[in-house]
Amino acid sequence: MQKKRNVVALFLISGFLVSFIERLATGEIDPVGPGEWATIAIAIVLLLQWLSLDSAEHNYEVGFGLRTLTVGLAIIGLPYYFFRSRGWCAGLVAIVETGAVVAGYEAASWFGETLAGILRP
Repeated sequence: MQKKRNVVALFLISGFLVSFIERLATGEIDPVGPGEWATIAIAIVLLLQWLSLDSAEHNYEVGFGLRTLTVGLAIIGLPYYFFRSRGWCAGLVAIVETGAVVAGYEAASWFGETLAGILRP
């Protein structure tokens, strides 16, 4: 459980750092710039790590197809995984928790961008 929390914390920290560094270095956030590509790469690695830890915790074997769906199309793959590995009730709770993590990521990213905008002359 602690390892999964560490992965989520790294995800939130990466949102802050990537936005902070890109805004500090360039003065703006480019929606298709190197910062966004770095964010995508970091998110994929952390999602795969989290999925591996979570599936081991719930004794649910994630095959190649579900792993690919979860990473490639997370909006469908994650809810499917949550319902299959936890059942309906706990799956819904996991979806709400995932929404909170995504909202936290966006808030951290916004905060990093705003702070860099203040610090950059």
